Amino acid sequence: MSISASRMAIIALGVFTLLPAATAVSAQEIADLGACQQAVKDALASRDQNPQIGEKSQAIFNELVKQAQELCDQQKFKEAGAHLNVARGMVASD
Repeated sequence: MSISASRMAIIALGVFTLLPAATAVSAQEIADLGACQQAVKDALASRDQNPQIGEKSQAIFNELVKQAQELCDQQKFKEAGAHLNVARGMVASD
């Protein structure tokens, strides 16, 4: 395994270790359709505040938000929250 692959594995492990905690919080916050739609708007606003993500990241972000909106419509709020947490994490600035 090359050094860069090792670093990627460590980063991925860290993200997947922290993701369940973030998902639990979002599931508590998103309890109804209105809150879910607001969370989608907030995620889009966070992207607008940090528009310097790459083209591929932008496509992934857009797909995550689209899926989250569909999950909101299906009243799968926990899953929508998980998608939005990942999307917001992609555009979080340091």
